Amino acid sequence: MSQTRKYETICVFQPDLQGEQLKAVEDKITKILNANKAEEITKKDWGNRKLAYQIKKFKTGHYVEYIYTAPVTVINDLEKNLGYEETVLRYLTIKQTKRTPENVQVEPSGFTFAE
Repeated sequence: MSQTRKYETICVFQPDLQGEQLKAVEDKITKILNANKAEEITKKDWGNRKLAYQIKKFKTGHYVEYIYTAPVTVINDLEKNLGYEETVLRYLTIKQTKRTPENVQVEPSGFTFAE
């Protein structure tokens, strides 16, 4: 039996993804997590944010954060599929440990994006 750990994955999607397209990609990610027996899946949609540098000629990206508990093997499957997805600009998965501070506000408060 494989060990389960708590992970946090942040995905940056193309900013022009709207409604059904974004929902389809998010459903695909959730389906991969569920297929790999992930539990306690929490999704936070941060919306469009300015990127630090251009990625594929985009100056902004649509950020979505996933926090979940899953077996170690889920990361390879998830990141492989995210790499194949054309609408994903970047992704990052970190393992949360006992030293990972809780209640850290990752989202900048009071930040508004002006185009």
